[in-house]
Amino acid sequence: MNGIDRFKKWTAENVNLKYRGFLILFSCLMVAFLTSRLWLPNDARIENSAFGTERNTTDGVTLVLKDWEYNPGENYMEATFRIENSDGMQDEKFFPVAHTDTNRLTSLPVSVAYCNNGLLVIRFTNVPQKWNVVSLWIDGRDPDTDLASSLSSIPAAGEGANFLCDIRKVKINSSLKSQTKLFYSLQSIDSQITENKNQISKLDQKIDGANLEIKQLEFDISALKENQKYQTSDEIKESNSAIENKDSQIGNLKNDISGCQSEIKTRKEKLKKLQQKWKDTKSGRFMEPETSDSISSEKKVENQKKTG
Repeated sequence: MNGIDRFKKWTAENVNLKYRGFLILFSCLMVAFLTSRLWLPNDARIENSAFGTERNTTDGVTLVLKDWEYNPGENYMEATFRIENSDGMQDEKFFPVAHTDTNRLTSLPVSVAYCNNGLLVIRFTNVPQKWNVVSLWIDGRDPDTDLASSLSSIPAAGEGANFLCDIRKVKINSSLKSQTKLFYSLQSIDSQITENKNQISKLDQKIDGANLEIKQLEFDISALKENQKYQTSDEIKESNSAIENKDSQIGNLKNDISGCQSEIKTRKEKLKKLQQKWKDTKSGRFMEPETSDSISSEKKVENQKKTG
């Protein structure tokens, strides 16, 4: 066998070995890729309460989720709610309890950061790094004073207002941190100011719509009256009935406009009061009284830290 033949034989044998080695390595990599969940998206069902979600406490107070933010760098979280259906008492009481799905038996350190002016802010501290879902229960009674609840750190089903936060849906805010009472007070007044402005805008739109309907109805009435000179007596009776119906609709619309205008006047007056309250709160001329709810919640967190 000459040199050329030996080279061809050696090349064929080595290429075959390299090819088999490549196939084996490729097969192993494909198996690792397809069986590892690191390469696949999390297909677990998302458990998250969307903004605007409403839940009722056992006392019948409705809580509406406004915002839920998380700062992973500081292990800090805040959930903000609008309070509805309350009796308007200054000292509204709420008791939050929270757990993660990774440690259901240990409650998170949570407290009421602020509760006034229809705004409730729940503060989470020392949030663990590894979690998928946070469950938050809020009720109008302290679970620590209830014998049944004291047997387990997890509230019973249907107890209080329950909200969920999924790590895939939470709003990440790297600058989020615990704020002063003044900050939350101003935030609550800002929220009321915004709500009043939005309602005034909606009322203005309602008035504009009613005025357009009135113009159309007046045009229809004018057309009906103009056509009566070409109608028989029976046809005139029918058109008069149609005119009366449209006149009645115009009257109802004008009453609606009057009601909207009255509400706009009241809301504009309220806006001025809120803007003055914001300035007085900012300058320190007005200070909201400390609620017993916030005080008891802070004590609860301190006890959790001591026993934790």
